Amino acid sequence: MASSKSTVSVLGALQYFLDPTHTKLGVKVRRKLFWRKQDLDVSLRGKTAIVSGANSGIGKAVARNLAGMGATVHMLCRSAERGAKALESIRGTLASRGEGCDGSNVELHLVDLSEPQQIKDFARDFKRAHTKVDILVNNAAVMPNELRFNSAGQEVALATNVIGFSGLIQSMAPLLERSEDARVVNVVSAGMFASKLHLPTIEKGLDRGACEAERDSYSGLNLYSQHHRARVMLTDHYADQLAAAGVRCNSVHPGWVDTPGLAGAKDMEGFYRMIGGALRDDDEGADTIVWLAACPGLRETGKYFFDRSARKKHKCLAGTKSPREDLERLVKVCEAGWGGG
Repeated sequence: MASSKSTVSVLGALQYFLDPTHTKLGVKVRRKLFWRKQDLDVSLRGKTAIVSGANSGIGKAVARNLAGMGATVHMLCRSAERGAKALESIRGTLASRGEGCDGSNVELHLVDLSEPQQIKDFARDFKRAHTKVDILVNNAAVMPNELRFNSAGQEVALATNVIGFSGLIQSMAPLLERSEDARVVNVVSAGMFASKLHLPTIEKGLDRGACEAERDSYSGLNLYSQHHRARVMLTDHYADQLAAAGVRCNSVHPGWVDTPGLAGAKDMEGFYRMIGGALRDDDEGADTIVWLAACPGLRETGKYFFDRSARKKHKCLAGTKSPREDLERLVKVCEAGWGGG
């Protein structure tokens, strides 16, 4: 399950990993010199937001901040225990601020984003109870330390990071189209700068037998890079699909953030030990995600953002661009996986 060596971009990886602005340093400098406080001094009352992967880290910080601005926030979490703890924590924090928000505008939904049927069931029930969605934050992503499968026999990382990612946007599209200012914010890892999309690797995740045959070479890190390149490409796809309805769909890299997912990733142990003290905290990682969801007058769509600015999707001379046909094949993988849920 490791990516083909021909898809790894050494130049892209070097330009990414040698960039110190992904640390706390970038936040401190840009906040002081470029960011406008008034961009987030807004009310989101009357807005409905969905945040996936909201039980910890960046997702939890995004849910807390959007709720603190007045939005009704629906947290999508896989674990009942961790989800309940996150909900209690967010409600407690909001109530303690004494700003008229007691946390009752935050709700928890148990949804495993690696299981297409669970997403479909959630979407069906949500549509019965709500008329619109204003903000969809597609944050959930995993980097497994070992090969695992969902109930349909799909490799779990692909099912979560790509199929569930796409399926959540697709299933919420009718409600997003009813909003006057809908925003889809797709959280991605800039580790995608180190990869060109390799469709055989992506497609293999639908074939349990093929995955099992390469169990010993399984690399969650290699797949993570591939999957997040796919997420950026799918953001372009959905930006085009939803443009006529005025839905804005952008991707965003939060920087290097000290999250439980990073701390527990076997393939990232060396990186975590080396850079740990300079990693961003949850709120610093959540900043541009919240900014894209809430900043008044946002007009951009189909863009890739980092620290409140649109950036290039490929590093110079990295060779990571893919032909249009690859996006079409990627969409077919999502359709095949979604139909199998």
